Amino acid sequence: MGYIKMVETNLSKMLVHIPIFIVGVAFADSESLKRRPLDSIRELSIWWKIPINTILVAIFLTYGSYSGEGHCLTAYDEECPYWYYSSIFGYIPK
Repeated sequence: MGYIKMVETNLSKMLVHIPIFIVGVAFADSESLKRRPLDSIRELSIWWKIPINTILVAIFLTYGSYSGEGHCLTAYDEECPYWYYSSIFGYIPK
């Protein structure tokens, strides 16, 4: 509950990354199954992979370039609509 900021807690920086680690382990374990779920993505044609990878690169650059509070122009502005929608209405922490 503290990770999604519904309850104020003080977690170490390492504990905050545990949910992402668990998802990564689940993806890695799914590759050892007989019917691998990611094969459907691997078998797509190049014309489907180009837009998917373009979107992933845009997400990577967006979150990689974040360096502040997300205000539009000045410190007293509200949060930019871009950050509001790209963080799924503020649910995903920046």
